[in-house]
Amino acid sequence: MYAAGHGAALPPVADPERSDAALLLADANYGNPTHVLTKIRALYFLNAGIFDEIVVFMDCCRQPFSVAPSYPTYLNANAIEVLENERRTFFAFATKWGLTAREKTFNGVTRGVFTTALIKGLKGAAANPDGTITSNSLRNYLLLRMKDLLTEAEQQDPEIPKRPDVPPPAVDLVFTTVPPPRVTVTITFPPNAANQLIRVRGEGFKVVASGHPPLGVPWVVPVKLARGNYLVEILALNLEQTFNLNGDEGTLNVSL
Repeated sequence: MYAAGHGAALPPVADPERSDAALLLADANYGNPTHVLTKIRALYFLNAGIFDEIVVFMDCCRQPFSVAPSYPTYLNANAIEVLENERRTFFAFATKWGLTAREKTFNGVTRGVFTTALIKGLKGAAANPDGTITSNSLRNYLLLRMKDLLTEAEQQDPEIPKRPDVPPPAVDLVFTTVPPPRVTVTITFPPNAANQLIRVRGEGFKVVASGHPPLGVPWVVPVKLARGNYLVEILALNLEQTFNLNGDEGTLNVSL
């Protein structure tokens, strides 16, 4: 379930764990804040055994507002039974409780920052090395990379959220599988490094690529690299540089 628009946080008495949000409807106003409690509605379908997995994405503000929770009448329509011991759920909110969500222009279109990061992640940026996009890999991507969609000035603005609110899932759900993301990396080096042995080390300091760069042009790492942390080194000249790949860069140049 995906919901976006104006929203508000529930009062602490109605939501002591600060784990939900109210999506305001088109006719909502200060005197009559009509709304939908998306999370609780989604949980009803899970608890009633209608679906095995429930995922909720909400791109809306979560500023506290005097909202009297409007619970759907059908919550007691069925005998609710908890399915086994697994809670196959995933919830992701654009911002933490008490803050406002933000939108900005991307390629000429105004979109929510959270929604833009979410779509990017689901299209492959959040993929694991094997290409699976799971609730944990998506959570990690959103928490670490949503801020990359903000300018430096926006990142310094305390009123603009840098991280969404994504509780750790109890069960790791698989959303989809995409071709494993890989990045073409080139290395720019000083002239005296030509023809010297160059190595790229990855996880566990393991050498993942090596070669002897020619003079005058950047060295293209002979294998495309997966998301992760890397070190490029030319030991003969005591040169080294670390770099990190998100997996969605396409190409990246590293200077020694």
